[in-house]
Amino acid sequence: MTIPAHAVQLIDPLSVLPGTGHGFRQALCLGLIRVIPPGEAALALVQSRLAALFGHPALRPPWPGAPALTLVETLLACVLVVQQQARLPVFEAGKVLGQRTEADGALVLHFAMPLGRVQPALIALQGVLAIVDKLMAMPAAAADPDGAAPLDPADSAASRAGTDGAEHFSADLAQLQVRLKPYHVPGNNTLRFMHAARQMDMPFQAVVDNIFSFGQGRNARWLDSSFSDKTSVLSVQVVRQKHLAAQVLRDNGFPVPDHQLVADADAAVRVADAMGYPVVVKPADLDGGTGVTADVRSADAVRTAYAQARPHSSRILVERHAPGVDYRLTIAHGQLVKAVQRLPGGVLGDGLNNVADLIDLANAQPRRARRNQGRGAVLLTLDDEARGMLAERGWSPAQVPAEGEFVALRRRANVSTGGEAVLVTHRVHADNRRLAERAAQTLRLDLAGVDLIMADISKSWLDIGAAICEVNAQPQIGDGTTPQVYVDLLRGMVARDGRIPIVLIIDSRPQTGAAALGRELQAHFERHGLPCVLASSAGVWLAEPQAVCQPRDFFKSALAAIALPTAGAAVLVASISELRRHGLPFDRCEAVVLAHWGSASGPDEAGLEPLLRLLLPHIRHGLVMDAGDTLALALATRLAPQRLNVIQATLSDVVATADRAWQTAMPIDPPAPVPASGSRSVSGSASVPADVAPP
Repeated sequence: MTIPAHAVQLIDPLSVLPGTGHGFRQALCLGLIRVIPPGEAALALVQSRLAALFGHPALRPPWPGAPALTLVETLLACVLVVQQQARLPVFEAGKVLGQRTEADGALVLHFAMPLGRVQPALIALQGVLAIVDKLMAMPAAAADPDGAAPLDPADSAASRAGTDGAEHFSADLAQLQVRLKPYHVPGNNTLRFMHAARQMDMPFQAVVDNIFSFGQGRNARWLDSSFSDKTSVLSVQVVRQKHLAAQVLRDNGFPVPDHQLVADADAAVRVADAMGYPVVVKPADLDGGTGVTADVRSADAVRTAYAQARPHSSRILVERHAPGVDYRLTIAHGQLVKAVQRLPGGVLGDGLNNVADLIDLANAQPRRARRNQGRGAVLLTLDDEARGMLAERGWSPAQVPAEGEFVALRRRANVSTGGEAVLVTHRVHADNRRLAERAAQTLRLDLAGVDLIMADISKSWLDIGAAICEVNAQPQIGDGTTPQVYVDLLRGMVARDGRIPIVLIIDSRPQTGAAALGRELQAHFERHGLPCVLASSAGVWLAEPQAVCQPRDFFKSALAAIALPTAGAAVLVASISELRRHGLPFDRCEAVVLAHWGSASGPDEAGLEPLLRLLLPHIRHGLVMDAGDTLALALATRLAPQRLNVIQATLSDVVATADRAWQTAMPIDPPAPVPASGSRSVSGSASVPADVAPP
């Protein structure tokens, strides 16, 4: 069985909607794919090959009797997997919106695909399309003689190189990841906050660079990783200079190790000799363990440590080494939310394997392998540091540790150097919790990571001693031990789900009648205590009216209105052409009003149906229209999901619908306190829009 070459082809040009639509919550790429429909056996074969290649057991369940549709949606699911593996902010797979049959029997499928940024989405789509096309052109060498049995999805692509040539596709996939790497979201916090917002049904929007707005209007908060819009610039300036942060803490009675800035390696040795060994040598102005060498025990080692730190910074500290266990306590809004014990990179003996083999076994574990892939390097290796630590014990890499014996191969307990984190929130003594909380408060940080060195976190530092060796103003929080922590943090920052009520008015005359209706609705929200913003292509206005923006296109005006920091509600006025050109400036609204469509100048079915398909999945409460507009009513009744309330009435029902919208956005409660996160698991599944069905 051989599938023809070029059985799947992308038909240019693609179009990009900067807004949402068709049930998606992100910007969209719309396009056409031409498909020669595969038989069932061929489809199963290709799907199993893709599952093996992409490491995804079920990329797309088959649509019964629709192999071309199944193939394209499987392809779109692969595009999502590729982008997520490249750490791109994409959270939904694309879907087919419609299809037509060509004279030669081929199908042309119209598809929508969500994207975070345009260029990497196109790279991922074209790369996966090329792989799928090659896979379909390959003979089914691994199938049964009758051609009906698909490959076993459990077989890896690499293991079938002799029969499938799949090693070529693994190389193609690796090259695709290289091309996507420049577009990845830096750090871990930003993507995890986005995933948390998706779980909470909270809207978010890129502001600039790595800064994102979570929520809308007066409910929105900005985040850059774990920096927030309430993080003090002065605090960050102090904390990023470790010696200044230590001085502030020391002046306020906190236990802080002695340290001193040094100008060169000779000065570092003199300071270390005066302090007494062991010492720590580290940059004074960097986070994440960059350039840090701990437990330095000789003058020669100090010189080596200084040489390793100096390329990273011109400001080097020599600090008295604080003996004990390394703990990171994460503080948010004055409260402890998480505490972990940080173990240095190393291996745990099993009584059978030597150190070298234990390192290989550790790096083969899925979690560590994913971390190595994300960092672009193997973090735990038999390098000079590891061999030196083994030599201090009188060991070589051939030594076999006893079962349960931990062998440290790194001096720093940092995840970035191969370490591990163990959750200890439940063990933190109240005195230690208050110590970390006071440290964050003293430095005026709304979110902080306090690094505490002490013998046992369950005992009071007042009894056994402790040292705050560092405070991080932008900590990597991590969700490996606390999957709920990012949800908890967002819940503590953003009121409810962050939304404000939005009403969209669609009119062929947005500058006249719809504008008057918009002002009426704006006044209605204002009477209910919700500061309301009105937007159209003519500009943006607050009540009174007060102009906020000069005239511009509808989409930009609407985004500016929804982002207005004082807005408690929004009324948006647009034409059909503006919505079809840009998409929707929100992922959900309370109501949509079809104004003046019953007139002779209203749209025909060909113009109205595509708009309703784009719009209907995003309406929460109602679609309001004139009772005399029979065309719009018939189309909306046929196309609307069951959850949609289509109102056959006069436009006075807009006010009643606005009342329901207002009830969902009563005066804002203060954000809930952030609970300490334990090891709760979080599971979530993406809801399927009600209008998704085989075309």
